[in-house]
Amino acid sequence: MATTGAATSGQDPLVVASRDAGNEPGVTASARGARALTALDRDPTAAAELERLADRVRIRELNARYNRCFDDGDVTGFAATFTEDGAMEVAGGFAVAGRQGLEDMCRHTPYGVVHVTVDAIVEVDGDRATQDVTVLVLQRPEPGSVGGQLSSLQRTGRYHDELVRTSEGWRFARRTITLDGGI
Repeated sequence: MATTGAATSGQDPLVVASRDAGNEPGVTASARGARALTALDRDPTAAAELERLADRVRIRELNARYNRCFDDGDVTGFAATFTEDGAMEVAGGFAVAGRQGLEDMCRHTPYGVVHVTVDAIVEVDGDRATQDVTVLVLQRPEPGSVGGQLSSLQRTGRYHDELVRTSEGWRFARRTITLDGGI
């Protein structure tokens, strides 16, 4: 088994040519018109691990969209990170459900909030997943402010998320934040 020019030809570097007797050395299966084999075809465990890692990346990207949409006041984008009946809860405080309620929550948040999520622990089980992730909530200065104003850390806490894979990708079914020190 050999790869041929994958790094320089723009081909998938995992493509592996099968070299049966009589085949020209260095000619890939796809160049001979046959379906190219990949390392993942030969190792179902590797394929499952790759899918698990891909799900983890997609869920982390969902966090980034949630953060940016909320922080930038994109109410529609923020609500779209949830399922249609998704819910957001602040432990010991309020809860909202459904995309309209989520849009209203985002719409009433003042300028300057910045969410940073780190240290995610993601567990995927088929089309469902859970995530526990630390959140840092910062306050940024108003645009055009002068006088050396800096962003400042306002709160810390942890999200506990229940996620569902939908036809649009991973979405939050329920997101609960527990703020350090309470609300």
